Amino acid sequence: MITDLQTRCWASPAQLGEEMDAWFARRGYGRTPASHEESHVEASERAGISFVLGCRSGRLGVNIGPDWVAQVVRRRPDRLVGVAGIDPLVASWRDDLERADSLGLKAVTVCPALQGYHPAHTEAMDLWADCERNARPVLIARFGPLPPSGFLEHERPVLWDEVFRTFPRLTAVFGSLGAPFIAETLAMVEKHERVFADVAGLGRNPIEGYRALAAASAAGTLGKLLFASGFPAETPAEAIERLFELNAFLVGLSLPTIPQAQIRGIVERDACSLLGVSPPAGPGLRPRLGGGRPILGFPEGRP
Repeated sequence: MITDLQTRCWASPAQLGEEMDAWFARRGYGRTPASHEESHVEASERAGISFVLGCRSGRLGVNIGPDWVAQVVRRRPDRLVGVAGIDPLVASWRDDLERADSLGLKAVTVCPALQGYHPAHTEAMDLWADCERNARPVLIARFGPLPPSGFLEHERPVLWDEVFRTFPRLTAVFGSLGAPFIAETLAMVEKHERVFADVAGLGRNPIEGYRALAAASAAGTLGKLLFASGFPAETPAEAIERLFELNAFLVGLSLPTIPQAQIRGIVERDACSLLGVSPPAGPGLRPRLGGGRPILGFPEGRP
């Protein structure tokens, strides 16, 4: 079963705040609200299960809240898993979390670089404690490109080491392998049992993607890498296609390839079980790649 661990959509540019809206538009992610929501539905049809991430940043005015995420999930409850964007520096974060729980959202997503805090900030530690106590996974995922006012110094995965030492039962996922700090992310994944990483965006830079998978293979942590498209930056079909093409640039070079079976393992990994999230159940879920009919536009038998 293909699980896309990182997708987003929004109804209005007002949900992004002025700086993020302008930054997205300059990066080519601008879409009308209606077409963006519809394109998310269409893209999610191409995977078995898709996580829908909200986002909250009090300092930037970003508010893709629990009610909106729940509304999106209700369109395809047999395929979609809702994730609440929580900002621990917003005074109402406990109310936001309670609301997310009441709506059936199953995880939390944060981005200290956008929200403006060290991961071991006192309020943030209270949030991690709550998530550990309630077996609620934390997805550490940047919402698109980091704008000029973002705190790059708060994005470093090594800053989470204190958090994971303090809360060893906390389940966490670094989005996009923590880029641009991929080596630090792999160190956290190797060190801490309940820490994982997703591969959103990895195929867009084949050299960096190859190096990351080769390093994970050498460290024995490929089994803790999870598939994600990062929609709307990429659709699931585009992301999977690029992952399977990571070895293409190696032609003529004396470098070992990443076995296609290992890449396939990332794409098909059961993220819900690993994260302790109950999956949606419905008749529309698709089989694995190569399950007797084309999936995601690949011809049968590929890879």
